Amino acid sequence: MANLKTYHPRLHDCSCGSGEEHWAEFDARGIFLTYVCEQCRDQKLKKYRKDVLDDPNYWHDEPIDEDY
Repeated sequence: MANLKTYHPRLHDCSCGSGEEHWAEFDARGIFLTYVCEQCRDQKLKKYRKDVLDDPNYWHDEPIDEDY
């Protein structure tokens, strides 16, 4: 029988390929950004402005629907 992990990785393994368990990261308003693990967290979050991660009143130029 084939190793199923080859075809179906565990649901909680990070998509970066580290094999570590991932968790959800959110912006300062609680909006989902991405899944990360210890290996890729800094790399994935560096594309976001610091205020987006730290300040719930960060500036934005598009509507944010609070009722999603």
